[in-house]
Amino acid sequence: MEYPFLAVGEFEGSSYEDVVENIHSQWGWDAPEGALDGFRILVAYDMQESYEGAGWFLLIRESDGQLFEVHGSHCSCMGFEGQFSPEETSLDYVFSSRFYLPYTYGDDDDLKTKVIQFVARLGLEDGPVTVPDPQVN
Repeated sequence: MEYPFLAVGEFEGSSYEDVVENIHSQWGWDAPEGALDGFRILVAYDMQESYEGAGWFLLIRESDGQLFEVHGSHCSCMGFEGQFSPEETSLDYVFSSRFYLPYTYGDDDDLKTKVIQFVARLGLEDGPVTVPDPQVN
């Protein structure tokens, strides 16, 4: 079974395992395999265009339901190295008019709608929550 997650942009159609492998290989995260233990990826976004790229992830810490986001970008001379740094966020933010997906280059509204609808279907609440059981995407 796969964890419930939404893969958009270049990640569309990717498995959960493919996204985790991408984090380890492309983001230069020098943590060992299993470094995401305790977190679940809810949303994964990746964009590659010409010589630049960007990524955004929404994570949930399984122990207490706290949401985190990760975002980064690269140019032709540098990669994602050292940018995988989870920052606390909230459902209030995701559902607010201030929420945006960085580096979406005009696809922002469609992608935002997909993300918001997906997160809403999970039935999460701010504060400690029960993480949904793994299920098919």
